[in-house]
Amino acid sequence: MRTTRSTEHTTTFGSVLAPSIRSLRAALRAYALGWRTAAALSGLFLGSFRLGRLTRHRRRIASRQALPPALDHGALQRLARELHDSEAARRFATSYARMLPARVERIVRALDRGDRHQAMDAVLSLKISSAMVGALRMEQHCARLEDALDRTDHAGAAAAGEEVRRHLAELVNALGSTAD
Repeated sequence: MRTTRSTEHTTTFGSVLAPSIRSLRAALRAYALGWRTAAALSGLFLGSFRLGRLTRHRRRIASRQALPPALDHGALQRLARELHDSEAARRFATSYARMLPARVERIVRALDRGDRHQAMDAVLSLKISSAMVGALRMEQHCARLEDALDRTDHAGAAAAGEEVRRHLAELVNALGSTAD
């Protein structure tokens, strides 16, 4: 007996996953906001949350013009400790650096086409992996782009996408200097 695949339903993995990611992101934001409020009220700080590093950096710098460093060199050490394997952390950083131009290009193409869902999928992936590798400035640019996409702010998304694209060369250089 021969089975055939139906091509009637040609949905991409991203289009199926996007609603789940958006609802999970909303739940995580609500959870994080609850913790931020509790932390502010009790005088506690946001400890080990990866998002907390970027938030703390934003609070320290009052000006929106000042940006976090391109690369937090301690992030890979923390990742290696969490994984209990420094070689795995190094491979992750190498893979991140190798895939970075294609990921940025995917975001730029999606923005050029006006495909908000593809842009959101691509920016979330880049934001999360940037946080893991310690690319704080790329993470911040991605967060701005994510916010603009959430608000359906086309001009803001285009500007944030341009910041992501412009930062690519600097980040590649910073990542290359850590490999030496």
